Amino acid sequence: MQPVRVRLNMGRNKYVTFSATLSGIYPSIFTVEPRDKNFLGKTSYSYSEILCGKVFLSPEAM
Repeated sequence: MQPVRVRLNMGRNKYVTFSATLSGIYPSIFTVEPRDKNFLGKTSYSYSEILCGKVFLSPEAM
């Protein structure tokens, strides 16, 4: 379980940033578990979303 900072590009210069834990890595997707229990966003992302610039991941110190 790796702590990460997730930044989502919502379009039209809108970004959502949250702290999460990388919980699963699979052949076509990866899943994150937000630390904020009230977060209602999507928690699984495809690798193409990173390549297209819709999702940015960066490591976070514990």
